[in-house]
Amino acid sequence: MSSTRQKGAGLGGITEEIFKKRQEMMGKIVEQIIVELFSDELNRETMVCPNCGRVLNRRDIHERTVETMIGEITLRRPYFYCENCKKVSTLSTMP
Repeated sequence: MSSTRQKGAGLGGITEEIFKKRQEMMGKIVEQIIVELFSDELNRETMVCPNCGRVLNRRDIHERTVETMIGEITLRRPYFYCENCKKVSTLSTMP
């Protein structure tokens, strides 16, 4: 808050700064809720291929950032690749 005071922005500037911080905080809260709700899926090492039924090992965790009404959210999901089907699969139970 001291940086806002130094700028002499007054109440309007303080309010604007609070709204910016609120969006950042809400995004972080949603990320944490997703991690808590989907921890089993996020940490999964294997899954069954939905096409051929083979057991797939996790290849990587992909990350993407989306802008929502409540703030910026970074989503992380494990990805699996089936050598037999030549297709990438993700867990459909996750957002």
